[in-house]
Amino acid sequence: MKKFVIPIAIASISLASFASFASFALSIPKNASASGHPSTLCVNAHDKHCYSTIQAAVNAASKGATINIAPGTYTEQVTINKTAVTLTSHNAVINAAGLPNGLVIDGAATSGTTVKELAVENANLEGVLVQDTSHITLQNNTVEFNDKSLVTGARTCAGALPLDQMDCGEGIHILSTSYSTITNNTAENNSGGILFSDETGATRNNYVAYNTVENNKVDCGITLASHGTNTGVYNNVVAHNTSIGNGGAGVGIFAPIPGTGSYNNTILDNITKNNADGGVSLHSHSPETNVGGNKIIGNTISGNMVHPGSGAPTPAGIVLFADSSHGAPVIKNTTITGNTLSGETIDVYVGTAQTELALQANNLLGGSGTIGVENAGSSGTVNATANYWGCAAGPNHPNCTTTQGSVNAALALLK
Repeated sequence: MKKFVIPIAIASISLASFASFASFALSIPKNASASGHPSTLCVNAHDKHCYSTIQAAVNAASKGATINIAPGTYTEQVTINKTAVTLTSHNAVINAAGLPNGLVIDGAATSGTTVKELAVENANLEGVLVQDTSHITLQNNTVEFNDKSLVTGARTCAGALPLDQMDCGEGIHILSTSYSTITNNTAENNSGGILFSDETGATRNNYVAYNTVENNKVDCGITLASHGTNTGVYNNVVAHNTSIGNGGAGVGIFAPIPGTGSYNNTILDNITKNNADGGVSLHSHSPETNVGGNKIIGNTISGNMVHPGSGAPTPAGIVLFADSSHGAPVIKNTTITGNTLSGETIDVYVGTAQTELALQANNLLGGSGTIGVENAGSSGTVNATANYWGCAAGPNHPNCTTTQGSVNAALALLK
C-alpha cells in the first residue's frame, strides 16, 4: 500500500475530517495505487497481502494495472474485461479442468491487454480465447491439453461455435481481433494449435511469430479460417513459427462457406514438418469465397501428408485447392516463392483452374520420382519458371523432380 505523509497542519483538521480521511485510506484495495495511476497487484494464495485468485486481482485492477502472479496452480477460468491490463508470471498455471476456457480476453474495452509467461491447460474448449478486441499481446505462454469436450470420433464439441465443433476452438483462438501480437508461445497437445477466425468481425493485421505448435493431433497447427460471412481473415503475418506433427496442415488457410474469405495473408519463413495435411494448405469449398492474394514465402516444408478429400491425392508440401464441384472460384494472385520442399510425394499441388500464380525461386528437392509441381486444374497453366528442381538438368530429367499437367517450367535455376 502506498504510504501517506500527513503534514504538520493535520493539527488544524477536525476529528471528523480525519476519521473520514482514515476511512478512505483503509478502503484502498490490496496493492493498488491511491493516486489514480496504474497499480501493481499480486496474486499469491500463501500471502495475505495478495489476492488468492487471478480473477479477484483482475476484478480489482484499474486501467493499465500490472498483475504479478506467483508460481503455483490456479484452478479457475480468468476473464479479462479491463483495458490495458498486464498479467505476468513465472511458472504459474491456470488449470481450467471442467471449465469452458482457461483465459478469456473479451470485448473492445480490453484493448492493450498483455499476458506473459502463463501456462493454461485442461479447459473444455479453448485454452485462451481472445475475441472482439484489438492490440492484444500474448507472449511466452504455454497452452496445452485443452479442448477436453471434443468427442473425437464424432468430431463434436458441446459449447463450441458451429464451425468449431470439430476442434472445440483449439488451444489459442483469436476471434474477430486486430492489430495483435502472438509471439513465442507454445501450443501443444490440444485438438489444434492456434486458430484465427471471424465470426463476429474481421480478424486482420495480426502478427503471429516464433511460436512452437506441435502434436495437436486433430487439427492444424496454425489456422486462418473464415467462418463469418462478409467479414474476413486478412492482412495477417504468420512468420518464423515451427509447426510439427499436427493433425491437419502445418498452416491452413480456409474459406468453407459462401461469403467467407481468408486472403492477403503472408506465410513467411515457417518450418512445417510431419503434419497430417500439407505443410501449407489453401482451400475454398463454396461459391463466393476468397483465398486469393496470399503469399507463401521462404518456408521449410518436409514430410507432410494429405487428408483424403482435402485436395492433393498423395502427400504434398503446398496445396492450393478450390472445390469446383461445389462452385468454388479459382484462387487468384497467389505468391509461392523462396520455399524449400523435401520429403513429399508432390512438392506443390494446384487443384484449381489457377490464374495469376507466381511460383518461382523455390527449391523443389524431392528428386527422382517426386512431382515438383502438379497442375490438376481443368484449365490454365501454372507458371513455374525459375525454380530449382533438385538437380542441374532441370525438371523431368533423371534424378530431378517432375511436372504433371500444364506447367511452364522453363529457365530452371541452379542451386
